[in-house]
Amino acid sequence: MSQTIKIFAVCVIAFAITSSVFAAETAFQASLTPDAAIYPKTAKIEGLTLSIWGNNPQTSIALGIVNGTSGDSKGVSIGFANYGQNYTGIQLGFANADDNLKGIQIGVICSTKKTSSGIQIGLLNFIKENKWFSNFPNELAPFMILVNWRILD
Repeated sequence: MSQTIKIFAVCVIAFAITSSVFAAETAFQASLTPDAAIYPKTAKIEGLTLSIWGNNPQTSIALGIVNGTSGDSKGVSIGFANYGQNYTGIQLGFANADDNLKGIQIGVICSTKKTSSGIQIGLLNFIKENKWFSNFPNELAPFMILVNWRILD
C-alpha cells in the first residue's frame, strides 16, 4: 500500500510541475524553418522545441538538426548545428556558435565571440576575445584544440 501511495505522490508532483510548464502559451514549438513553424520566430518558447531548423528566443530544450536562438536564451540545444546570440546553457552538436556564450559547447567545431564564463570541448574551439595565455588559468587562447575556456571572477 505504501508503495502505491509513493508512486501516486510522485505522479501528482510530476503533473504539477509539467502542467505549469506546458500551461504557457508557447510551451512547445515545432518548425521546418524559422518561417514555417507553429509560432513566429519572435515568440519566446518556454518548454520544448523540435525542429528541422528553428530560431526563437527560448528557455527550453531544443532538439533538431539546426537549433537557432535569438536574444537572451537559455537551456539545452542538441542538434547537428546550434547557434545563438546570448546563450546560457549547453550546446551539443557537430558545430556550435554563439555571440556571447555562458555555458558549455561540446562538438567538433565550437565558436563564440565572447564569454564571461564558458567552456568549449571539441576538435576546434574558438573564443575570439581571449588572448594567448594572458590570463591563464582563467582563460586559455583565441583558438585551441580539444578544450578552451574563459572563466572570469
